[in-house]
Amino acid sequence: MAITINGNGTVTGLTPLPDSAMSSGSIIQVVSTPVDSTSDISLSTRYSYYEITPITTNITTTVANSKILVSAGIGGEANHEDYNLAFRCGRVIGGSLSIIFKGADASSRTTCLAMGSTGYHGDDQNSTTAYNSFTNLLDSPNQAAGTAITYKFFVSSLGGDNANYFLNRTVNTGDSQSYERTFSYLTLMEVAA
Repeated sequence: MAITINGNGTVTGLTPLPDSAMSSGSIIQVVSTPVDSTSDISLSTRYSYYEITPITTNITTTVANSKILVSAGIGGEANHEDYNLAFRCGRVIGGSLSIIFKGADASSRTTCLAMGSTGYHGDDQNSTTAYNSFTNLLDSPNQAAGTAITYKFFVSSLGGDNANYFLNRTVNTGDSQSYERTFSYLTLMEVAA
């Protein structure tokens, strides 16, 4: 926005800047979904991906061909080893889901953004959360201004069927300092191309 100020220092007008005035790399808008509540996500089928719904975030582009900088932090615990969790990120435009930021397809190998962080193990799979950070992932959806885009994260169990992932909490949720609660989020920044 261009601000017009009169001789007395009073703001007399705000004028939107044209797209051409945005230098490449300028942050145009920021949208974030903070989540401090807990959720239980059923991972009923091994190798299938399930949406981490609470952090799903929408953004509507304001300029054409802008990029979206994606950052997320996901805390929680599975009822099996956290290193047997796989995470993915997806983008939805016009109802069509595209998985982005993943390894290259290679036969029957699992493709993902990352595997779960390894928290304390020692046969302790119910009282130590792990935290997974995904920062500065730059997406280029190449869309017109005014396009609604939804970003989602997904989790999958590679450790067996009928697993659960507990967002922002430990498996055992006893009222003790040993059972941590975490904070998760998804932040989107529209960046001028």
